[in-house]
This record gives sequence, structure tokens and C-alpha cells, in this order.
Amino acid sequence: MKEIGPSEEAADLQVVTLFNKASNQKIVESMVELDGLLGGFVTKVRDSGQFQANALETLVITPPPGTVAARQLLIIGLGDSSKTFLDLMDKVGAVVAREAVRLRAATVAFAPTLRDQSFSTLDTGQVAARVMNGAILGYDTEARLQRQALKTCFALKHWYYEAGAAYFSDVVGKVGPAVKAAAEQVNSRSDEPFGKTGPQAGKCHT
Repeated sequence: MKEIGPSEEAADLQVVTLFNKASNQKIVESMVELDGLLGGFVTKVRDSGQFQANALETLVITPPPGTVAARQLLIIGLGDSSKTFLDLMDKVGAVVAREAVRLRAATVAFAPTLRDQSFSTLDTGQVAARVMNGAILGYDTEARLQRQALKTCFALKHWYYEAGAAYFSDVVGKVGPAVKAAAEQVNSRSDEPFGKTGPQAGKCHT
């Protein structure tokens, strides 16, 4: 957990979320800073309709030098803010884990950016718990695919969940039990292969 803005973490992959244009959610604080550093890119690409920020739609860019500290920026759409529920946060977490593996990003920083879009319907701690649950389960599936030689070996080494000072203690308090519960679910999963495995099966240790 880190008290840091999404423009400042020098991760391989920085992740933020974004509601669609029709939601009319006003961006504030860290999202204003991020958008400003990128010359208005975040809002312009969405408002142009070329990235609509539909639920779980993704967009990855390489930030220009001297703007965002991360090597790559992943934006995940949340769709309509009036239809955003906690179940979506599990899916967001899984998408981040799978995109991190696909992009070979060993260090991931995730900023929910809900409050930074003037959205306060969901509890920040519960959002964090659901995102981490989805991320752990999603990454476990990726690791199993690798161990079965259905994907190239790659290990995600660090995951930072970014939270503002006002929400930090709530996030920490709820993420711990969520991680424990997700780990228990991982341990209860069957080791039966998903399909035919190749000659390197079993050699990945992620």
C-alpha cells in the first residue's frame, strides 16, 4: 500500500480507471494532475469516442518522457457510473493481473481513481478488497497456464495499491482479510491441467 498519486510511481505499469463520457463525472485531484501531465490525453481520447471507457475496455500507452513516472499506463474503463457495482471491481482486478502478464510488467501500481472522478457511491476499502481478490485469482490462473506450458514464464514481482491519506487506513484494514480469503480460494483450486500441456510443463515457478 502506498500514499502516492498515479503520476508519481515509477512502476512498469501504472493503472487507473475511467468512467465513460456520459457519466459526466468531474475529474479532480490526482486525475487532474495525471491528465494535465499528459496534455489532456485522458479526457480527450475518451471524449473523442476513440476510447469510450466502456466497462473493462482497456487502453495502454507509453507516457512521453518527463510526464508520468511509469513505463506504461493502462486505463481501464468502468462504463456508466450509475451502473458501477462492487462486482465490477473483481473483474477490474483480474484484467489488471492479466494485462500485467501480457505486457510483462513486473511492477504494477494500481490507483482506483474513483474519488478522483467525484464518485463516492462505493466504499474505498471494499473497492480495494474486491480489486485485490480479482487480481489474486486472475494472476493465479495466469501462473497455472504458465506451469502447464500454455504461456511463457513470467513473474509479477510487486503490486502497489495506491490510496489517498484519507482512505489509507480503511483500505489497509479491508485488503488484509481479502488477500487471506483469496489465498485460501487459490489453495482450494484443482491442479488438474486445463488442456494438453507441452514438454516444459512444471518448469515455471511464478
